[in-house]
Amino acid sequence: MKKWICLFIALLVGCTSSDSIETKTYVLPNAEPEVKLAFNEVKVQMPSYLQGPGIVYRLSETEIKVASHNVWAGNLRSMLVEQIGQYQMPTTSDAFRLTIQFERFNGAYTGNAELKGTWVLGDKSGSFDIEQPLDKDGYDALVTALNLGLGDVMGQIKSQVEAP
Repeated sequence: MKKWICLFIALLVGCTSSDSIETKTYVLPNAEPEVKLAFNEVKVQMPSYLQGPGIVYRLSETEIKVASHNVWAGNLRSMLVEQIGQYQMPTTSDAFRLTIQFERFNGAYTGNAELKGTWVLGDKSGSFDIEQPLDKDGYDALVTALNLGLGDVMGQIKSQVEAP
């Protein structure tokens, strides 16, 4: 009899805990770019831990967590290509491919969204390291901050490309 009671309690606890966890899905909001760049194609590269469905959060200098219930609505690389494409000015025949390699595109224990990496556009190249503060706690605020940080990345690229 004790065995059946324990089994019943285990099943009840298992069912209760799985129903209480809700998965939330996120997309990058539409950009309203203030800057436009001349490029004809976008290539985005990133480490494998950013390529999964879960949004990444850095817990310390050395530890990251990939969320299992706060996920991207699709392939993050494809979303970034689409988002960056909104910064494209009407192309000309001499436009180059813009390649951005992200080392970081995540939240952090510091309360910031982190965007770090390098870029190449034609014969120009550079790096970026942006910490965009979150306006409140939560994944929704993190996704918004990542999007704002991406706008800052594009602004930095434009200023460096136009620099003599």
